[in-house]
Amino acid sequence: MSEFESTRWSLIHRVREGSDAERGAALGELCAAYWYPLYAFARRSGQSPADAEDLTQGFFEKIVETHLFAGASPARGRLRSFLLFSFKNYLTNEWRRDNARKRGGGLDRVSLDGKGAAERYGNEPSDGASPDAFFDRKWALEVIRRALGAVEAQNSGRPELFARLRRYIAGPNMPPGLHAEIGREFSMTDNNVRQVLHRLRATFATALRQEVAKTLNEAGDLEEELRALIAAVAGPSATADTLVDS
Repeated sequence: MSEFESTRWSLIHRVREGSDAERGAALGELCAAYWYPLYAFARRSGQSPADAEDLTQGFFEKIVETHLFAGASPARGRLRSFLLFSFKNYLTNEWRRDNARKRGGGLDRVSLDGKGAAERYGNEPSDGASPDAFFDRKWALEVIRRALGAVEAQNSGRPELFARLRRYIAGPNMPPGLHAEIGREFSMTDNNVRQVLHRLRATFATALRQEVAKTLNEAGDLEEELRALIAAVAGPSATADTLVDS
């Protein structure tokens, strides 16, 4: 299947076996996409903002300096499960506070916004979710964000209209009357707005499937992982129509 041709597992492969340039680029993409879910896991596990940042930074540095991903294989299944398992092992076996590295060492191509992460985490709800469940939610939201980014890139002609509709592409159904209100703002009919939103939702559904597929090794896992993603964001009874409210 074409949606499985390029996967996040291929990034793991390049980190493990690519040239220096390939390893740096692949690690940078992995880090940019998934460091916050790992940081959030560390915070929810009781780490301070500074320690959580150092732990997350140290984890990605460890990937550079050692063969941490030597046993990585798509046969492991879900990339999110593999990365969290590796991070837990790192926290348990590798981290030593008295040997903490200076932040940024070995990761010239990756920038971790520690201040931004602390502020972002400070706005997270105190919902009592376990660190594992919290990680799954942050991972799911990152996948959704990347899918929405792909939709936005494909619809760059009217950024103001996209910004008005964005919340409803992957979120709740649009309230009654809002189609007409947006139509008046952009000189469109109520029906035109409905058609545009329907098309954006369809594009998002495709982009989301492609983004999730990149983290799997077999097509048969896709529907199960999509259900897990939706449940992580909005609860076990949620549907795609109420995926995310932001």
